[in-house]
Amino acid sequence: MAAITAIRTYLREVIGLGADDNGTNRANAIIDEGLDSFDASQNFPKADIKVLCSSVRKPGGMIDDPNHGGVGDPRQIPNPGSRIPALCETKLIAAAYGAQLYEQIGRQPDALSLSATRLVAFRTHLETVESHDDLKSFPQIGKTFGIMKMLEQFPTFLEEKIGVTGIALAYVIRENAVRPGVLPAQDRNVPWSQPHLSMSEELITYASHEGPRYQTDNATVYRILQEILGDSIHMS
Repeated sequence: MAAITAIRTYLREVIGLGADDNGTNRANAIIDEGLDSFDASQNFPKADIKVLCSSVRKPGGMIDDPNHGGVGDPRQIPNPGSRIPALCETKLIAAAYGAQLYEQIGRQPDALSLSATRLVAFRTHLETVESHDDLKSFPQIGKTFGIMKMLEQFPTFLEEKIGVTGIALAYVIRENAVRPGVLPAQDRNVPWSQPHLSMSEELITYASHEGPRYQTDNATVYRILQEILGDSIHMS
């Protein structure tokens, strides 16, 4: 019950559904669609948030006429749904995306970690990932490109390659595979902690080295190494 109360307040005040009764009704409609806690928002990628908002706006079915005069059985009318402004949908997408990133690094999503100012940063990060051009390739080891130059440039190259997790593949080769049990506190008004300068940097530092998504990213890095090293003596 506390989780539902917390997400309802968040939907009304931070997402902007409204502090009046209509805002409560809109929040309840979203909760009824399954987004009933901050943890639950981790299960709603962008496409599912769009479907959720569409379902709340046009739920279909019939309801009792709220303007029924009270004599006899109320007539049935099409369910008018609840109004979800486009800006609120955008904020919902950012909040759910932020919760998903937090899940990958072990940070708890809540009203503070998903504050309005932090949602702006998540929206920017999501737009960056979605518009990322991943066509750049890495040169193969040879006479003009030796192993030392490769080792020097490879980490930077992986910082520009996005994996299935939506995180730069540089997290796969970081020095400390195990992240700390408790993450550092977030810097003011941004989703990441010091000394990081972006969400991408924090993800590289703390993203989990467990689970099927990591295994896929790890395999991708191995494949890239195979392509770079070819049949050189450095393959082993």
